[in-house]
Amino acid sequence: MDTLTRRYRSNLGMVIGFAAILLLATAQATSAQQSVTWSNPDPNSYSVQGNSIQKTGANYWGGGPSSTQTIDSGDGYVEFTATETDTTRICGLSHTTGSIDFGIFMYGGSLWVVESGNYPYQQGTVTAGHHYKVAVEGGAVKYYDNGTQFYPSTAGAPTYPLKVVTSFYTSGGTITNAVMGTANIPPTVTLTAPANNATFASGSNIPLTATAADTDGTIAKVEFYQGNAKLGESLGPQYSFTWTPLTVGTYSVTAKAFDNLGSSTTSSAPSITIADMPPQWATTGNNIFNINTGNVGIGTSNPTAKLDVNGSINVAGNINAKYQDVAEWVFSSQSLAVGSVVILDPARSNQVISSARTYDTRVAGVISEQPGLTLGERGEGKVLVATTGRVLVSVDATKGPIRVGDLLVTSDVPGVAMKSQPIKVGGVFIHRPGTIVGKALEPLAKGSGKILVLLSLQ
Repeated sequence: MDTLTRRYRSNLGMVIGFAAILLLATAQATSAQQSVTWSNPDPNSYSVQGNSIQKTGANYWGGGPSSTQTIDSGDGYVEFTATETDTTRICGLSHTTGSIDFGIFMYGGSLWVVESGNYPYQQGTVTAGHHYKVAVEGGAVKYYDNGTQFYPSTAGAPTYPLKVVTSFYTSGGTITNAVMGTANIPPTVTLTAPANNATFASGSNIPLTATAADTDGTIAKVEFYQGNAKLGESLGPQYSFTWTPLTVGTYSVTAKAFDNLGSSTTSSAPSITIADMPPQWATTGNNIFNINTGNVGIGTSNPTAKLDVNGSINVAGNINAKYQDVAEWVFSSQSLAVGSVVILDPARSNQVISSARTYDTRVAGVISEQPGLTLGERGEGKVLVATTGRVLVSVDATKGPIRVGDLLVTSDVPGVAMKSQPIKVGGVFIHRPGTIVGKALEPLAKGSGKILVLLSLQ
């Protein structure tokens, strides 16, 4: 080896360390093959054209640009084209800032493997137009010339993350068309419906739904299968398909997700049964009815009442209810017992609290246990306040017995009503306006309890 070569090799560890220190940049995960994006090249020393670089400064060892992308785990590689044969430069993969971990060293036409300052192998000569690759495969590093492996590293597994690093000596030296990549990570997929061991009637529509994700790309499509037979596919973003099986039997169904690079993953396979089942609906005369004991949903697949409608309804006739009061959901800062008389909360808008003084004109209604008609939406911190109809009310008869037809007002007992005592105005006895809760429908001679009251706030 001539004097110049020895000088290059003796200084190489220092040079590579200098290059790595200069060029480490913010990492960004990569997926599959992509062009190398070079980080912060010195415009006085390097010219960058896309994924190619050329040294424009004088002859001296210096750190060239490195990649903004990284290989964070698993397999990956850097591949580049050697345009010229007579310049001195290095390109490879590195983790540490002290040296190039795995690289191809091109010096004056010869081709060497360099690993952390060591030169374990000489390939021969550089060939213009050849593609050279440093690859991590199955935890080991391998070197390729135009797709043919020429050296398997014995240095052991690399330390991640790895990025593409370069170093140049000769002015005019190039690294051309550099690309890098990682092994594509397959997508994930879960079949969310139907449930395992579910049973359906023959001829019924069965919704197949799935969720899918891809950590290093995008989901291209999700296919649905019964055994090995493809039923259909969905492009998302809501992955679903409706299957209508006609033949009685037991089946397994799966979802298969494909990512943008063609990798696929198949979900677990729940077992479902298609059976001859009696129809859910029957007719008699002009009537149609559900012969099962479940709930009926309109606009919802999970009804929680005998008839659960998600939407608006129009009624041209009457609505018949077993219970006889109308109540609405109202916010309250208190925990209120059924039958409690409530007033408007003076400290909070559109809220109620328990009554606590006699003849309160802020009276708003009574807490109902099971209204005949409920208005508004249930929610945390809300109570059902009845404003009209018949409802049980907590009352106190200690200040006077309550008879059927007596008008009731708030008392000084929190949440409890009492008999209203009229006052004489202009020779006429009247009850104080704005204080009336309603009329007693049941008597209470003494003590306290609950009686049925016809609510009539006035």
